[in-house]
Amino acid sequence: MGESEAIAALATADPRWFDVTLAGSVIQDEHRWLLHAGPPFRRPAAIPAPVVNSLVFACVYEGWAATFEEAAALVMRGGVCLSPAQDVGVVVPLAGVVSPSMCLAAVSAGADADPRYVPLHEGVAQSAMFGRRDSTLLAHRRWIDTELAGWLKGVLHEPLPLLGILRESLSEGDDGHSRTVAGSRGLVEALVGRAGSTLSDRVLSFLDSAPAFALNIWMAAASSILSLVDGIPGSAMVTRAGSNGVDFGIQLSGTPGVWTTVEAPDIVGFRDPRYRDAPQLPAIGDSAVIDFLGLGGQALSTAPDVRSVLAGSLPPDALARPMEILRTPPIDRLGSRAAVTDVRKVLTAGRGPLVLLGILDASGEHGRVGAGVVDVSVQVFESALARLTGEFREVSA
Repeated sequence: MGESEAIAALATADPRWFDVTLAGSVIQDEHRWLLHAGPPFRRPAAIPAPVVNSLVFACVYEGWAATFEEAAALVMRGGVCLSPAQDVGVVVPLAGVVSPSMCLAAVSAGADADPRYVPLHEGVAQSAMFGRRDSTLLAHRRWIDTELAGWLKGVLHEPLPLLGILRESLSEGDDGHSRTVAGSRGLVEALVGRAGSTLSDRVLSFLDSAPAFALNIWMAAASSILSLVDGIPGSAMVTRAGSNGVDFGIQLSGTPGVWTTVEAPDIVGFRDPRYRDAPQLPAIGDSAVIDFLGLGGQALSTAPDVRSVLAGSLPPDALARPMEILRTPPIDRLGSRAAVTDVRKVLTAGRGPLVLLGILDASGEHGRVGAGVVDVSVQVFESALARLTGEFREVSA
């Protein structure tokens, strides 16, 4: 009964980008807070260096500390409340964080759906999500949250439907996660088409140089679609997925708010030869929601360039796997693709979804150093289903 209700809810999915708003207006908390990707951190000392760098950046950005050194001390002594972004309806890419003064794109999958939020994409030249400690990011982020955010809010006077743009981008070779070139172009064209004379040279230049601009919006769209099945009793569809660089976790429709985790898996892929000796951070980021919806690593059949780049890293069944682990029938407006990871189907198949991720330098010095694929362990799905059925037993470390 739970799955039939979930399938009916998914059939209504029609995500629209409807606003840009301050994070502090979405998360109203009198304490200092920051949001990060994936499940909760067990202790401050466990936070990987790239995430520490992003937390430090956000503390200085908010004016809670004057220097990065002061900010690091503030974070390590527990002076800021750290929470999983997905627990409050936000998704965060890679090692990025969200703070109250940052602007978020707001996406909703339907009139009765809860909105999902994501920080605005910062581009590839300067981006805190890569986890480097760089003081030049402060001015760039300020511009993102003022001029760019203001312009976007103005052109979103009417909600922007997303699935048509996303569907078209998939037909042009995007996978919706690791390759978003066509989607970014389509999204920018739709936004600029509404702009009239309000488009500044700087905004246009930024949008023209941001081939992954759509990535964050697709994250929010995926999360908003998955939210439609949140809280359906007995449903084993995955509604949240992500990693904090230490632990990888998922939540199921039938057990909302409950993270089931495993150790963050390694990413197998290619490395920038300039950083061949840099230590590699395991899987990180909330962008896994895209792949768990049925895109990214489940959309390789129509993404030949991605398949070519990752040819040596993909398992032999990469193209066949989606139909074994995803729910059908598909989401109507997304075409004929199967959608949404079903834990019971995963366990029958004996393998989970493939997740396409950027590789970060674990030391926090070099930022993004490559890209690859994660073959998610079946263990996390076994444990999640055991929680759903009441058979889970916590094992002491």
